[in-house]
Amino acid sequence: MLAATIGLGAFSAGADMQLTSKTPPGFDKSAFEQSAHQALKDKVMGYSFLIMKDGKLVAEGAGGKARNRADGFKLMTTSTPQNLGSLFKFITGVSMLHILERPPAGSAGGQGSFASRLDAPVALLYPQIWQSAIETPAIRTITFRQLLQHKSGFRGCSDPMGCFGASFDASLIGKRDYENINFSLTGYMIGVYTKPSILTNTNAIANSTPVAEKDRVFTIASGLQMDSFINDKVFKLLPGKVSASCDAANEYKNTGAYAYKSATDKGKGIITSRMEAGKPCSGAGGYWMSIRDFANFAAHALHSNEIISASTRKMLYNDQMASSDDRMVWSSKTSDTWIKDKFEMSNIIWSGGDQNYGGGQSAETAIVRLPLGYEVLVFANSNDLGSSSLAKIGIAAFKAGMAHNF
Repeated sequence: MLAATIGLGAFSAGADMQLTSKTPPGFDKSAFEQSAHQALKDKVMGYSFLIMKDGKLVAEGAGGKARNRADGFKLMTTSTPQNLGSLFKFITGVSMLHILERPPAGSAGGQGSFASRLDAPVALLYPQIWQSAIETPAIRTITFRQLLQHKSGFRGCSDPMGCFGASFDASLIGKRDYENINFSLTGYMIGVYTKPSILTNTNAIANSTPVAEKDRVFTIASGLQMDSFINDKVFKLLPGKVSASCDAANEYKNTGAYAYKSATDKGKGIITSRMEAGKPCSGAGGYWMSIRDFANFAAHALHSNEIISASTRKMLYNDQMASSDDRMVWSSKTSDTWIKDKFEMSNIIWSGGDQNYGGGQSAETAIVRLPLGYEVLVFANSNDLGSSSLAKIGIAAFKAGMAHNF
């Protein structure tokens, strides 16, 4: 097991491996960087990329603009925060597993085992207004594991009250389908789990108060507690200063990347704040974070025991899983013939974010699990290449870095 100091706190690239009969193939950093730059330069407004092995930096790069001239020109770097979109679900999911595995003092964890907490019904922590909104009793059986596997059974609904009152097919519980609601609920449950008084206080609100107002109070309070717990507790387990914000328009006003329509967009871009808009911080997205800070978190989540244990990491995904649909937190999968042939990896697991705005602006992100303990990350801040395209660019760059071995 790797030491607890792995990752991107100090984050300096290690020496190249010497290729011998007992070591893995060497990695050509220059070929990797060249491939990534060629695929991204002038194709998006701004971009950053990074590859790590066993949680240690191998190579990184950035190019283009975090802000165009209309927004006060700023170059993109690997330390520039940008909108993660749904990639924040990766942080939400791992943080939930951390809480279930190691319940903090004063939490709603109880005395059971990690497995019993993971398979407990999430509805045990719902406020009374949510309980009353549930039309289909089977919704009360959905577990934390099923949320983290996108197997809740929810389809086509976005907010808890709407989902609970909508038509629900109980036969879909246990069948994987990506839905934002799964991680919206997970985020709120991080808040309630770590601060049970939120539930008590919500249930104590006067009956005369409109249900919508009670729901607003609950989601705002639990979202803020989720935000506080992740930033003040989970990120503090990592080396260096790591931050993510759902108040980017204020917190990252002078440092963040804006989102744009295209690589050549000359109009003003977008930087947002859920807090300023009166919306709850959400486990499903709406957070801004630099690629370096996200990589720091991912390095420790995937390659150390700082956040979750080795046995829990295997539950995220491992190549021996009976079905890739049993993975937790990771959202998507793809395949590549060359990687399957050279490394015998059939499934390439990845997660991404596509934050699309009504005006056509977008921010895109991806992290991809690769052979030999590598992960590659690619971020961009315009609506030119979606997250799946960024994942493919990262895979192609990894192949370029490995090609000389074969």
